[in-house]
Amino acid sequence: MTVSQTPSIPFTTTEALATLHETCETAGLASQDARLIRLGENALYVLPTHLVVRIARSVEVLGDVRKEVAVSAWLNNSGIPAARTTPHYQPLIVRGHPVTLWHLIPHSDSPRPPTTWPASYANSTA
Repeated sequence: MTVSQTPSIPFTTTEALATLHETCETAGLASQDARLIRLGENALYVLPTHLVVRIARSVEVLGDVRKEVAVSAWLNNSGIPAARTTPHYQPLIVRGHPVTLWHLIPHSDSPRPPTTWPASYANSTA
């Protein structure tokens, strides 16, 4: 059995909101009018500037968060459409939570056609 070495802070909307405000202050972003999208394994807030603040429950998932940021960068640098992080240093650790900042993906009723994917990706999956 693995025993957590991280102090247990309940992950409530109050804790998530405090983390959001501190993150935005650190990153030079306005947190007013932020809207909670979801509170589950992560808290997701969308800012009026069309950025998404993703707050993980605990620092225990820091390795996974770092991989997500690295994979996003790799996909985008390879020309493969994927969620993009903002240029801020990431992940941030705020109040004991790994936090990442992402560009909002606009809602679309239809997926992007495969013809828009780079040929190198299409060829590697064939």
